[in-house]
Amino acid sequence: MTLICLVIAVALWYVAYSLEGDARWLPDTAHSEEQPEWLRPAVDSPVRTDDIAASCAATEAELRASVESARICTVDSDCTLFDYGYPIECMTSVSRLQITPLRLAYRNYEQKCEFRVYYDCPTGGVERRPVCVNNKCSVTLNDPEVLTEETLDYLGIDR
Repeated sequence: MTLICLVIAVALWYVAYSLEGDARWLPDTAHSEEQPEWLRPAVDSPVRTDDIAASCAATEAELRASVESARICTVDSDCTLFDYGYPIECMTSVSRLQITPLRLAYRNYEQKCEFRVYYDCPTGGVERRPVCVNNKCSVTLNDPEVLTEETLDYLGIDR
């Protein structure tokens, strides 16, 4: 009985699939009226190759260098989290003494990079802690297995 139901279901799916066709995905040519602005596809903005883009790239490089040089520490309490998103790596830790100059450098980056990328650093259910490892601020995760599982689930990978 189960096999008969399965065969009928597949046959019905095939009939529906073959009758559907691509007509509903193609533009309707029967109407000669022009579509309103909000229905037309947006035009991609061109890639910036001018002085503004070069200035932005230089500012990003300076910011990354500032973050890297601000990671010096001797004990865990010297470090703090600095997760600002792009162009800084997620789960970054820096010296507490350097946090104000780094925030100013990030503000400079925001002002100079008109077309910057926005994203937040995902944290999930993981507790992040700044630590000092080999005189360099780093981040440790309370439960990295949770982050691994969430990442694999997001990517659709089964273990």
